[in-house]
Amino acid sequence: MESARIQFDSLWEEPKTVTSAGDIAVESMREIYRYWVGLKQRAGRPRCCDFDVLDIPRHLLPHIYYLEYVPDKDDFLQRVLGTQIEHNTGIHMTGRFVSDVNAITGANLVQTLRFVLETGQPCLSRCPYYGLHRYGRSVHRIGLPLFEDDRVRFVFGVSVFEFDRMGSVDGHRGLTSFHRTS
Repeated sequence: MESARIQFDSLWEEPKTVTSAGDIAVESMREIYRYWVGLKQRAGRPRCCDFDVLDIPRHLLPHIYYLEYVPDKDDFLQRVLGTQIEHNTGIHMTGRFVSDVNAITGANLVQTLRFVLETGQPCLSRCPYYGLHRYGRSVHRIGLPLFEDDRVRFVFGVSVFEFDRMGSVDGHRGLTSFHRTS
């Protein structure tokens, strides 16, 4: 039991600030980070009005999330949730609040979103996988802020799922997930 607990704990990482693309190990996360940096360079701070989902590389769209912070509810409304995220979690959440997610599944997501909201900085996080697929191991996220009136109003990013067995759950290789070989 103790070794299982140690293994579980090693999959949980507190959100940490990203200062450059070199901080990011997963290519899809580096790619979305570069897009965010481009928004930042145009406006000084990446603004909501500068974000356009049509500018995001098409192959990233199934893995993207785009959430709006709703101050009156102190919660995040899931505006866009990529099809691979919904497939890998088994939860349809587009148009619903994060607080509607099972507490275990949503804990790291909320922690990531709050970090971005409070610091205004991009961050990386990782947590154990909870979902329908028995070989699921962990979920890696990058959260990126978008500002409106000098406050973070939206957080977007990419979620990448890690599985223990070769071949992802949807039969594709590559971005959908990555796999441990050791």
